[in-house]
Amino acid sequence: GVPTYVAIPTGATTRRPIVVGLHGAQDRPDWACSEWFGALGGRAFVVCPRGSPAAGAWAWSSVDQIAKKSEEALALARAHFGAWIDEGPALYGGWSQAATLGAFVLAKRPDLFGAGVFVELGHTPLDPRAVAASVRASHARAIAVVCATASCEAWCERAKPAMTGVAFACESAGHRGHTFDGVVAKSVWDAVRFVASDDPRWTPLLR
Repeated sequence: GVPTYVAIPTGATTRRPIVVGLHGAQDRPDWACSEWFGALGGRAFVVCPRGSPAAGAWAWSSVDQIAKKSEEALALARAHFGAWIDEGPALYGGWSQAATLGAFVLAKRPDLFGAGVFVELGHTPLDPRAVAASVRASHARAIAVVCATASCEAWCERAKPAMTGVAFACESAGHRGHTFDGVVAKSVWDAVRFVASDDPRWTPLLR
């Protein structure tokens, strides 16, 4: 398989922002790219790195691995399509395991990422205070959590009091199960509109 996938906003006549779409555990980067690119309506570049082999698919071994693979994937995309990719930090798009680890990646690499959308996190233990501290340390402009399960929604509600000083939103797609379907994709787009609302690179795309 290919270690990094890039989805390209064909037909773009202006520079576009870039999203790193990160798969979960027992998941695939090509699936991640189709999901995130679809949720964004093809408006932005999406680059999707690959983790380590796991049960016939892929998973992430650590926060460091996500940070390193994201940096490599962004460099690859910029090397090929740099004239069409906006300068500045990428948007972190994490599903499941990559969502659960997302805040810690943002804190580790604030130079890479300016905001984050975390889809279906909290299916393994995750301390909201640690997430909030990491987000504050990252100076990310905004964070949104997208949920399709009751457990994720409960986590997001618990996290709100900890998120002082952070632009933070919880988006619910209803109780659909641990899935990234078309209804979840609509909530992901709402989340992107929230985290990117004051980012001039995104403003023309958010209408």
